[in-house]
Amino acid sequence: MMNFILKILFAVIIVGFILYSVMIALRTRIVANTVRTGKSGFVRKLTVLNVVVTILLGTLAILLISTIS
Repeated sequence: MMNFILKILFAVIIVGFILYSVMIALRTRIVANTVRTGKSGFVRKLTVLNVVVTILLGTLAILLISTIS
């Protein structure tokens, strides 16, 4: 029973981390759209890469946690 509670706790923490990453990406995109610089396109690509990597690794972590008995 304790093992199940720990799995749920870690899954909630990882999902929270993914949502935090998405919010940071949205905030960065708003700033990149507001302040026009030569690197705005690069910043957008970097934020998309950050969100994709975070979602993939977060999903992998949840799968690994769920398979541990």
